[in-house]
Amino acid sequence: MTRTLVDLGRSLVAAGDVASAVHAFEAVRTLMTGGPLWARASDQLARIMLQTGEFDAARALSDELRAHGTDPQYCDWLLAQALAQTGSPAHAAQLLEHITMLEDPAGH
Repeated sequence: MTRTLVDLGRSLVAAGDVASAVHAFEAVRTLMTGGPLWARASDQLARIMLQTGEFDAARALSDELRAHGTDPQYCDWLLAQALAQTGSPAHAAQLLEHITMLEDPAGH
């Protein structure tokens, strides 16, 4: 069921129904804590938060992903995106300096 919700959320994003996608990703996060599907849903949700200007939510999701074992460089990249938009570009640049490769929770 959770895989279906992640796929549904991704399809809804592609179709432009961001609000419904948020609900699908949040449902995955409610059904499970941790694991690959939880991480994929959390990552997709963080990206939506970045796109919609919910930078504090994106920062919190980055922290949760890090706490659950997502690649620290990827978490730093997410955090840097939020920081750059909230008046902390120098801090964002510091985070980006050490990133050599990005791999999201889906392996891309």
